[in-house]
Amino acid sequence: MMMKDLIVTRRNQSKNMGRKNIVDPDIKTASIIGVIMWWLKGGFHLDSAYIAEQINLMYRT
Repeated sequence: MMMKDLIVTRRNQSKNMGRKNIVDPDIKTASIIGVIMWWLKGGFHLDSAYIAEQINLMYRT
């Protein structure tokens, strides 16, 4: 629930307040957790800063 709360808070504080939110926070939460689980299971073959930046690029809202 903490991840979802973070997504909702970030969305509410976004500069794009007039923009329609297309992706539900539950879906964003599940996809971010999925990326992190994939990264952990893969043995950290990518740098954590790289993973964080890729997640940020995917979910700028």
